[in-house]
Amino acid sequence: MLKFIFEISKNAFKLSGNKLFFVFFLILLSTAIELLGISLIIPIISIFMDSSNIEHYKSLFNFKFLDNFNFLNLILILFFFVFIIKYALTVLTEYLTVKYLKKWEISLIIRIIDHHFKRPWIVSLKSHKLLIKNIFTDITVFINQGVTGVLNIIKCLLILSGIIIYLIFEKGMITIIIFSIFSIIFFFFIKGFKNYLARISNDYGNFMDLKFNLTNEINNGFRDIKIHNLKNYFLKEYLNNEKSIAVVDIIKKLIQILPKIVIELVCIFGFVLVVLANSSDPDNIVPFLGLLTFVIYRSQPLLTSLATLTAALQLHSVQIKEGINLINLSEKIHNSNEDNDSKEVYMDLNSIIEINNVDFSYEDNPSKKKIFSDLNISLKFGNIYGLSGKNGTGKSTFADLIIGLLKPQKGNILLNSKNINSLSSSWINSISYLSQNYFLFNDTIKNNITLDTKKDQIFNNERYERALKISNLVEEFDKFTDKDNSILNNSGRNLSGGQKQRIAIARLIYKNSKVIILDEPTASLDQSSSSSIVKMLQEHKKDKLIIVISHSQEILNQCDKILIVKDNKINFQK
Repeated sequence: MLKFIFEISKNAFKLSGNKLFFVFFLILLSTAIELLGISLIIPIISIFMDSSNIEHYKSLFNFKFLDNFNFLNLILILFFFVFIIKYALTVLTEYLTVKYLKKWEISLIIRIIDHHFKRPWIVSLKSHKLLIKNIFTDITVFINQGVTGVLNIIKCLLILSGIIIYLIFEKGMITIIIFSIFSIIFFFFIKGFKNYLARISNDYGNFMDLKFNLTNEINNGFRDIKIHNLKNYFLKEYLNNEKSIAVVDIIKKLIQILPKIVIELVCIFGFVLVVLANSSDPDNIVPFLGLLTFVIYRSQPLLTSLATLTAALQLHSVQIKEGINLINLSEKIHNSNEDNDSKEVYMDLNSIIEINNVDFSYEDNPSKKKIFSDLNISLKFGNIYGLSGKNGTGKSTFADLIIGLLKPQKGNILLNSKNINSLSSSWINSISYLSQNYFLFNDTIKNNITLDTKKDQIFNNERYERALKISNLVEEFDKFTDKDNSILNNSGRNLSGGQKQRIAIARLIYKNSKVIILDEPTASLDQSSSSSIVKMLQEHKKDKLIIVISHSQEILNQCDKILIVKDNKINFQK
């Protein structure tokens, strides 16, 4: 456990060592002031029990120049202000702790999301579920259970250590015996539950993964679930998983209650033991019992908290360790230079894209199930290329290779003799891509077309009107109460396929990129709209490279050149 606490602390310092040191300093200061307040309890009780004791304490604190009344008032005021300062420091410490922890959590999440966007697309596709788990579970648990837990454990240990030292100074051996009993009980509690709590932690992670997967399947497969009458299966699976999660939640609650019960019993036993050990000296035991009562009142929640926090670390050990892995990944990201955005991309009518000796496979072993093998082809700007082939031959994969979302295992893709991978997001941002699965944001139709509000760009009304005209969206606005300011919820699920595609086409036209890729651009459009799109492409192809993926021979016939995907190759149609 000590090794685990040290590991959490070490990684927490990677987030912001200076701020963490400051929090530690405030905890130490608060502890010192609290111990000062506790040390004043015996003099106060002794004076109230026997006023003759006041002379003893005046001599002890060197306040002989004060009369008895003023000295007592001074002690009481000092006691009051000590705890006022202590509580003020506690509030400040808690405020800064929450503020810093939330800031570290946000910073870590932003780094992980940013890294997710910069990774190869095929890697991101395989890890999108892991990303959601990292954001909603691992990072949050590491910060709230790991770092916060360790800070509170250190705080509890400091206060308890000070109290123990003070009590040993006051009563010696009896204090050592009582806290030895506490230590033995605490040790066996942690030791006995260690493996069990680790297993519960692992099971809880699996249950939450299954909950996410089931929710995702219900949400995305709603239509198929209804058609194939799979509702009862999913309800049963979800119910069984929720029951398993409920069992873990009950265990977690019991772990919070059990230490409190055990510690209260030990406190009562210790109190009785002290009374019995000092029954022959009632005059001196009364002030100490007052102190002991206050110490038990203050120590009992600390001991309970210490046991609960330690158990919580074990209970969330799997998620905390995953959070530590993310800290190390974040550090590598922070120290590396993943971006090449400073490299500008220049394209004109003389630009050319060259695909040289490219091999690509989705498999980990590139030699298996190749999509493309030794692919060589050149694409010149100022042309519309039609791309055709049977389903599954790699048409959309070719588009993703051109964009740079996928990287070939062998060979290079060059723009004007520069590798597109070296251009990074500058190249990707210069492309407009209409895929078969167009994504709509939960925003207005206008903002979905321009995306200006999401990129802090100035709205261009001329481009906007042109995009609406070419995509034939103006007529569609009459069907919406707020026209183009109508909000699209749930990614536009209330729209028809044709309406969604028109918005996606308008977005593509508004962006006005030099490289345009369209994957089945007229699949959901009528003949008139399809002809309008193709006409637009012909009118604006002068300094652009346009690739149209289509099964429609009519669309392909309007392209300047036709490419056929077959047998892991791409060749021009003769």
